[in-house]
Amino acid sequence: MSPAPVPAPSSRSALARAWREEMPLDPGVVFLNPGTLGGTLRRALDEGERLRRAWVAEGAGGALDAPGADAYERMRRAADGVRRAFADWLGCGRRHVALTGNATDGVHHALASIDWRPGDRVISTDQEHEALSRALDRLAARRGVVVDRVPFPEGEEDGALARAVAARLTDRTRLVAFSHVSCRTGVTADVAGVARAVAGHGALVLVDGAHGAGTRWPLLAEGVDFYAFPGHKWLFGPVGTGVLWVSARALEETEPLLAGAPSAGEDGRDLDGMDGAWRYEAGTRDWAAVAALGTALAFRRRWREEEIVAHYLSLGEAFRRGLGGRWTVLGAGPLLLLAMAEEEAWSVARAAWRRRRMVVKATPLGIRVSLGPWWTEEEAEGAAAALAGAAAEA
Repeated sequence: MSPAPVPAPSSRSALARAWREEMPLDPGVVFLNPGTLGGTLRRALDEGERLRRAWVAEGAGGALDAPGADAYERMRRAADGVRRAFADWLGCGRRHVALTGNATDGVHHALASIDWRPGDRVISTDQEHEALSRALDRLAARRGVVVDRVPFPEGEEDGALARAVAARLTDRTRLVAFSHVSCRTGVTADVAGVARAVAGHGALVLVDGAHGAGTRWPLLAEGVDFYAFPGHKWLFGPVGTGVLWVSARALEETEPLLAGAPSAGEDGRDLDGMDGAWRYEAGTRDWAAVAALGTALAFRRRWREEEIVAHYLSLGEAFRRGLGGRWTVLGAGPLLLLAMAEEEAWSVARAAWRRRRMVVKATPLGIRVSLGPWWTEEEAEGAAAALAGAAAEA
């Protein structure tokens, strides 16, 4: 990951304090797992509940063109406002943004939009989340697609992934699909390098941004065609929300599988054309949750992304220091893997909860720790020391 400008410690402390005030966390729990469910910002929870109650009270099923009887249309218009907000955040046009239920939705929408033929090939990696790996397995079983899996890199933005992808490209490769940040190790893939390796070949590029969106910046690289991410992890929005970014090329060359009533723009007109990413949206959704995700994004944008990323990097380094070299640590920023055998990982995770009320994630590769932006460096270092202490007592 490219280094980001590091804000002054006082600025980082203010950032942590502002986020801590927004997180409805139990003060008796040391929460080191926002990488699974980030926890929803208090203001997003409140706004979603307020809108949900208001829209239901007004009879949201109605669509009259009259104040107080137009809740349904206002819900749809509010969703388009969130679409525009994410387009602005990503630096793209609104037509490139689809609102989804989570990263899994986005991945499946992208895969289903490709006209697969038996013998077509996909290049992926050996460290993908089930959202992508199982979807590719199903493609192989149902459509005769061949999946070539290469090793995920061991180091930050290691060029090995781009070289492995280039070596596996064939005239039947239709897609290269991989994670921006490994859900297993927290290591960052060289997305731009992989996209360059694929450039000129013809294959599309799909990135699972579940652990990239909110922890890395920039997110989009030239040559990427789909970038999918959830709202409930590092954006700290509600469960049931997500975004799929779609390139101009993908909009021209692919067609969505699902179809249904069109989304609406902020002007109330239907977004019924096939030229925008909204074509990947189908059916009624929890528009209050979508609006709440917009609230979470608006709070986040009080800071530059470079500031947040730099804060995360400092937290990751502080946590490493606090461990005192007890375990080998992989990853950078807020998502780290403490490498150990699976049996030890479960033992440590249980001991951490029983003795320190710490929530960490045990995996086959070790303990996965994720740090929210509400931590200070001192707190992160202390939490690491406490985790190492709990392990020593287990």
